Amino acid sequence: MIGLSYITCSDPRNDVPTDALIDLMEIDERVELGIQCDEYSMKKGTPRHEWFEELLKKTDEKFVEPNLALHINGAWCTDFCNGKIPPEIRGWLAAYNNTTFIQPIRRVQLNIGFNLNEISPEGVADAIVFGGGREFIFPLNDDTEPFIRKLYEKTFRFSLLFDASYGAGMSPKKWERPIFYNIPHGYAGGLSPENVAENLAKISKAAGGWVKDDLIWIDAEGQLMKPNSRHFDVDRASAYINAALEFVKKNEGR
Repeated sequence: MIGLSYITCSDPRNDVPTDALIDLMEIDERVELGIQCDEYSMKKGTPRHEWFEELLKKTDEKFVEPNLALHINGAWCTDFCNGKIPPEIRGWLAAYNNTTFIQPIRRVQLNIGFNLNEISPEGVADAIVFGGGREFIFPLNDDTEPFIRKLYEKTFRFSLLFDASYGAGMSPKKWERPIFYNIPHGYAGGLSPENVAENLAKISKAAGGWVKDDLIWIDAEGQLMKPNSRHFDVDRASAYINAALEFVKKNEGR
């Protein structure tokens, strides 16, 4: 049975009050916020950049070990993979909690796939070294798998997010077994407050015996939005978190 290392809520944006996101993280220590960023939405001087700076400050004040993850897209992702770290990201990754010297951004997801002809496994391996021991995540799908296997030959210090829908928020026909033994492995695609318990049962069967229970996590995005919009719904996120926690509690020891 999976214990879940993270319950990730992805893509809250600057229309969501930072205090509401702090409340989400207070539900359970496994709750993680996945902050999508790219060269347009999060460059210095944009409203979302200022909002994220405020969120970092508040997590610093509130949490000993906050769970924040940067999900890097677009040209920023390509640049990062080639060792050209954008100054905004460089600053965020250099930040520490003022009282405990714990880095507030604990995980970094590099959303490769669109740029496979512009990056190399060697360059990405070097980028992981720059990350200062953080957990790096790469999306796993049919397009990225050959690159991921080459990367695995260069370094084993990364995690994978299985998402057959390529970020489209659609549930897969089936949840796949991890391709490598005992490295952290996440599952995404169509997860919602209504179906997360059902899908966790399926994920548990797919991953069981292949990775340790505490190396599995889930990541929801599209189904946490308000209907017909890209506006993050805090109430739906809360319901998704609590449904996942209830499933884990009911199935402990099975």
